[in-house]
Amino acid sequence: MDGFIPGQIFTTSASLVDSVDKKLLVVLRDGRKLIGVLRSFDQFANLVLQDTVERIYVGDAYGDIPRGIFIIRGENVVLLGEIDLDKEDILPLREKPIDEILAEQREEIEDRQKRDKLKNKMLHDRGFSVDFTETDLVKILGRENNREAERKHMSAISTAWIAAIVTALPVLLIDNSYNVGIFLR
Repeated sequence: MDGFIPGQIFTTSASLVDSVDKKLLVVLRDGRKLIGVLRSFDQFANLVLQDTVERIYVGDAYGDIPRGIFIIRGENVVLLGEIDLDKEDILPLREKPIDEILAEQREEIEDRQKRDKLKNKMLHDRGFSVDFTETDLVKILGRENNREAERKHMSAISTAWIAAIVTALPVLLIDNSYNVGIFLR
């Protein structure tokens, strides 16, 4: 934090000034992890990374997919951190070819989905509210694979919610000439 005024901490994109031309790890909202050299940024924290690789972790192994120049929209950044180049080579992880890592990742995702599905079914059977929209619609409608009936049902639910909200809440109208709030029931 050499470029900062003592006693002042910036939480805006201005705090990225010291990170330009340094190797960074960026974690995105969708869970992807990108490693690259920060070349530029703007007031919205949009980033330009050079020599970027997408790193995929599975267990104690990882694989890198070369991505080149990568432009990242600032609102998608969850975490950003500088990589210590001295410690980068002594990772306790094994590097594997990307084909192996992607296969292991697919298996891991499938296993997680199976576990989550089983857990949600057990919770649902015990009376807990779990997101079972598809199966609940099948039960309500009494038939599977009828998309048109599902669409009509969801439309009716949406219309009912809108009607409930409009009738239950007072509405505030603003008269711009007098700046007066008027409540209607």
